[in-house]
Amino acid sequence: MVCSLKPATMEKIILFEDRNFQGCSVECSSDRPDLQSQLSRCNSVRVENGCFMLYERPNFQGQQFFLKRGDYPDMQSEGFSTSIKSCRMIPTHRGTYRIKIYEKEDHRGKMVELTEDSPQVMDQLRAHEMLSCSVLDGHWILYELPNYRGRQYLLRPGQYRRFSTTSASTNNNATAETIEKDCDGIDIQSPLSLSQKFLSFPELRCLQYKNGRDDRSRAQNCSLNCLNPATMEKGRSVECCSDCPEFQSQLSRCNSIHVESDCFMLCERPNFQGQQFFLKQGDYPDMQSEGFSTSIKSCWMIPTHRGTYRIKIYEKEDHRGKMVELTKDTQQVIDQLRAHKMLSCSVLNGHWILYELPNYRGRQHLLRAGQYRRFSEWGSMSDQVGSLRRATDLC
Repeated sequence: MVCSLKPATMEKIILFEDRNFQGCSVECSSDRPDLQSQLSRCNSVRVENGCFMLYERPNFQGQQFFLKRGDYPDMQSEGFSTSIKSCRMIPTHRGTYRIKIYEKEDHRGKMVELTEDSPQVMDQLRAHEMLSCSVLDGHWILYELPNYRGRQYLLRPGQYRRFSTTSASTNNNATAETIEKDCDGIDIQSPLSLSQKFLSFPELRCLQYKNGRDDRSRAQNCSLNCLNPATMEKGRSVECCSDCPEFQSQLSRCNSIHVESDCFMLCERPNFQGQQFFLKQGDYPDMQSEGFSTSIKSCWMIPTHRGTYRIKIYEKEDHRGKMVELTKDTQQVIDQLRAHKMLSCSVLNGHWILYELPNYRGRQHLLRAGQYRRFSEWGSMSDQVGSLRRATDLC
């Protein structure tokens, strides 16, 4: 005799145009390569069951955002993009997890097979880079920074012969993490509190700097020392007191830094290109463990600014559309502008740091005095802007 019936649980996500689950909505229970014809924006999300990866562009391209079961009433304030154009459903996996990571492209060089989460990929591989991988079992999330921070990339079973096939914009792969087979019904407070045996959820966490000032007296001449090995006492070093567009011929890698005074912006590639990292006065004895890249090829010195700060931000490229002038830090640029995008700006006074996510999180870009007619001119590959902060106010 059958006493009751319960339907099988199905993965399901609902995306809403407005905050607090209002406005037009789209339901997904499988991969959706193109949502833009049904949803102009995504300000809130409800994941009823399962896990999903959201994408900023159609066909699973652009920045990715992992969501587990739960309610997300305000995507922007939680550090997500409101421009969601496609999504993948992450299927339940009951077996083991296996991934092989390689030092070089095309599965060459040093190789390590992982079956559990790794907060420090480079330590596992014992190499400076991870440039290819092979996912044998389960789904994994790759993070650009150690300790499950920074941009995320979903790795499904298959071969990844170079980092561009993961949709990554740099080869700074620092963390790998499994997606736990029981995506539903687990309340995770912090992955760091879980034992290594338990495969934890990834957290959407980005590098964030403290708000407080460093009140120590400044030296007359600013100085940045990039030291080669992981200890502050040994190895070759390069000293900078001004902008340095290229020092890769002097330093093969940068594992520790001593900033004697003032502030600097480090760049992963020569001529101030690539991902940027803001440093204020202090010691950084192990760059990789603190979430920075060890591939530093150029740097900007951020001069002291004693006057006012002024920046004009615009909704559209070429300084068109809505405009707002800012003189103070803002945690939510889009709220200030009352628009969906900020695509150009004009820095009138002082140096500013632009963050891709709200609340001073995500990738950083130094904005010096001048005109920026489109987002590529401040060095970004994405039109995402979340927050702005006065640069030397942090020093």
